[in-house]
Amino acid sequence: MKTKLHRHIFYFFTFLILVSCNNVKDLQPAGGEDVPDGVAQVLTNAYPRAKDITLKTVLKDKLWEARFSSDNVLFYVALSTNRVLRAYKLLSPTVPDSLQNTFSTLSIKGGTFSDFRQEDFAVDTRYYTAKYVLNGTPYVVKWETYSQEGTYAGKHIYVVTVKPYFKFEYRIGYNEPELQTVVPAAINKYVATLNRTLTGATGYVSDENKVSYFISATDFMPNIQINLFYDESNNLAIEYPGPGDQVFLGLPSFPEQVIKFVDNSVFTSKMSFGQGYIKKTEAIAQFGLFFNREISQQFSNTEAFQVWLDRNGNLVDFLYTASLFV
Repeated sequence: MKTKLHRHIFYFFTFLILVSCNNVKDLQPAGGEDVPDGVAQVLTNAYPRAKDITLKTVLKDKLWEARFSSDNVLFYVALSTNRVLRAYKLLSPTVPDSLQNTFSTLSIKGGTFSDFRQEDFAVDTRYYTAKYVLNGTPYVVKWETYSQEGTYAGKHIYVVTVKPYFKFEYRIGYNEPELQTVVPAAINKYVATLNRTLTGATGYVSDENKVSYFISATDFMPNIQINLFYDESNNLAIEYPGPGDQVFLGLPSFPEQVIKFVDNSVFTSKMSFGQGYIKKTEAIAQFGLFFNREISQQFSNTEAFQVWLDRNGNLVDFLYTASLFV
């Protein structure tokens, strides 16, 4: 009787394992590498009702992406061996008019929106993202809005950011294991040579599964933070603030190739130059410029543009932000 009971228990758990595995499709991504069972388990732990799962490798032995449905909602997530790093609800191919209309007064209006998503797990703040194509160039737009909207003179409050296009991003916080297991060792070594501690990293993943990193590092005493940006080839692209930065308060102080970029940029077409610097650093970006514009005095609607260029005036990276009451 005891043996028969043990046999039934064994068959029962075997059945559960088979059912769980049958929910995961395409565990053989391009390149013939198996997705570890532990990664699939991380996903099913976070989304117990997930089905029609497709898992693929992004960075070998470090990072994976998954698409699946749960409770009739489509999801797209990024995972490490420990946890879900980023999760998106795939809401619609199009963006609601209410969010598209936030661009009506911006310098970068006139583009087309697609791939509307909402970041999962957010509680007090909602984050929506979309692909935005302007003059043939793709970008990623993020709208940040708080749960209690319409509390400022009947207006909705948004913080809008725009960056060069990526298919997903993920944030790694201080003391989280992925700072060592996912962020390349060369980045950790460089931060150590600066006598800094790596306190955070954001990875931006391209369609080709290449990753660029925004890095925060601090010395804690006297608590001075520096920011680093590494391109998809793990080259140090931006370092700020950097040693020996030469600050300029007038755009004419910059060389011709920088002024040419500014004149041709749609982002700066309506903005005023704030300040900039020429950097003396090993990083690729030799120039940094900051622009801003007050859109509306009544509600303090503003937009700003930070851009970094190489010695030839070519774009290295940028961040556009707008604070809106609409």
